[in-house]
Amino acid sequence: MIVKEKKSHIPRYDEDETLMSKEDFFAKINKSLAEIKEGKATVASTKEELAAFLESV
Repeated sequence: MIVKEKKSHIPRYDEDETLMSKEDFFAKINKSLAEIKEGKATVASTKEELAAFLESV
């Protein structure tokens, strides 16, 4: 009996439609940074604050 190893195909970055482009990635980062500067972020300085925030979500 001959058993052939099944080769998996790992798609290249430009073949994978589930990944965002580099431009989209940095646009999302920049948008998030702008929202932080506008005060649209939640800050948790302690474990308790973080736990309370996560419980509220």
